Amino acid sequence: MEVPHVTSTTIARRRVFVDMSVEPEHTSIVLDSSNSDAGSTPTHRFREGNVVVRRASTGRYVEANDANGDRNTSPAKSTTTHVDGNGVIKLVGNHGTISVTTSTGSGTEANNATDLNANAAFAAHYVASSAAGELTITARGSGKGEWFYIHTDTMATAPFTEGEDNGVAGEDADYLVVTEQADLKDEEGTAIHADARAARRGFFDASNLTNLTAEARSVLAARGSRFDDE
Repeated sequence: MEVPHVTSTTIARRRVFVDMSVEPEHTSIVLDSSNSDAGSTPTHRFREGNVVVRRASTGRYVEANDANGDRNTSPAKSTTTHVDGNGVIKLVGNHGTISVTTSTGSGTEANNATDLNANAAFAAHYVASSAAGELTITARGSGKGEWFYIHTDTMATAPFTEGEDNGVAGEDADYLVVTEQADLKDEEGTAIHADARAARRGFFDASNLTNLTAEARSVLAARGSRFDDE
């Protein structure tokens, strides 16, 4: 009688953490079925070490470089019922205090934007724009470390909601590192969303992290993470 041949497969695990000197903070997530791990065989076996980000529209997580994933946001403020006029626009934020005296034309919202963008200190960190009769100031940086408010010294013809209590701040996208392999196909070969375990922080082996974008690295570091290539 012929004995059936049994083939065993050993799945290599990647080292995600260098050590526990930074205590990992784990969470449970759902990986989107659209993910694919190019370095894995088969590619639907999504390995530990993949960096992922939440996609707000579905609540599931996709690869950190997926165009459909969330990104850090930049804070912005707009006037309400802008009136023509020139004077001081002053803002305070994580880049310090910046004061610009506008002087172009009759001081329309477009004139004010021109003056703001012509100021080197302002333009290094912010961009001004005009649309639908209102003036908007947007930070060039993004993420929760980026914030500002309009100081009460600002001219009345540029009616922002002023003061520290009316400040705005950016938000970080939810970047995580997958710490357990997950299969994104069922036994019939149909693509499925899959439960997974992921870390919000840790001392990571950077050589084993896939799709570690600069933004993802920054967010993970802001939570206290370290990387062995630093």
